[in-house]
Amino acid sequence: MIKNRKKIPHEIEAEILFINDRTCCICRDSTKGAQIHHIDENPDNNDPGNLSVVCTEHHDEIHKSGGITKEISPTLLKKYKSNWELTVRKLRTQQHVPIKSSLGIEKILFKFEIRKTAYEIVALKGNDIDGINQRLEFLYTLHLLEGYTEHILSDLHQVVVMLALSDTNKTRLIANKIYEFVWHLVGPENVQITKKDIDNLEIAIEIIGTIGDFSAEFNKSLKVIKSVSKAFENIWDILIWYNLESHALTILDQLDKISKACKTAYENEEPWVSGMGEISKLRKKLKKITLEEQPEWKKVLAILNK
Repeated sequence: MIKNRKKIPHEIEAEILFINDRTCCICRDSTKGAQIHHIDENPDNNDPGNLSVVCTEHHDEIHKSGGITKEISPTLLKKYKSNWELTVRKLRTQQHVPIKSSLGIEKILFKFEIRKTAYEIVALKGNDIDGINQRLEFLYTLHLLEGYTEHILSDLHQVVVMLALSDTNKTRLIANKIYEFVWHLVGPENVQITKKDIDNLEIAIEIIGTIGDFSAEFNKSLKVIKSVSKAFENIWDILIWYNLESHALTILDQLDKISKACKTAYENEEPWVSGMGEISKLRKKLKKITLEEQPEWKKVLAILNK
């Protein structure tokens, strides 16, 4: 069985080691070596969000007694991963000082650059994956160094509305990227959530839901629905950590819309079974996470138990 397990693609392995600075996310000691660990214990799941960097000592502790320990659960390990990756990003960018102007000229310029980049995404061909990713990465860099997150997400939402009917590559890549604009929220013990953060979470949820709804009803792309499911699962962790049940209910509303869209059958069509199956799997995952981490979310669990 072991010889048949999938190897982590070299590009993903290099990216994970780089964004973790080849350092264990738990002890943060770079002298202890670095191993990549599958958080969900599935060696075939090489999604970057499922890969953490740990030292040999903590890798052994995680697998102590033949299984993952209660002391380092998958949920806790995700928090270690997110917090350490955020710390590395801050260390690498702390030398950059945002432009300041009493006249507010820089705000106008940055908003122009954001809108221009969003329109460039629209204009690119759908198969220009590198070009699309480069522009999404540019928007992420602006978010990281300068802020303007609300403007970026709002413009991306407009892009999604224009593209979601037909351009599956662009909407899938946007769905993959959206979580990064809020992934600094690694728990209240490390990062206090602000009103702006909550507003941005709401826009992110709306973007992901729009992508899923349009895809389910019109282009029926399983790749897009899988990206939507993964994005919602990642944001669900944030909602769990900050006890934002009302926003979790919003995600469930979005999932209901997507499910209904999957069931919509036009002339000579059948309901989209594979899309419904993907949403059903996501709901089961969210239920499991909620029962473990926020069992007091009665409204959420009542819906997930249906």
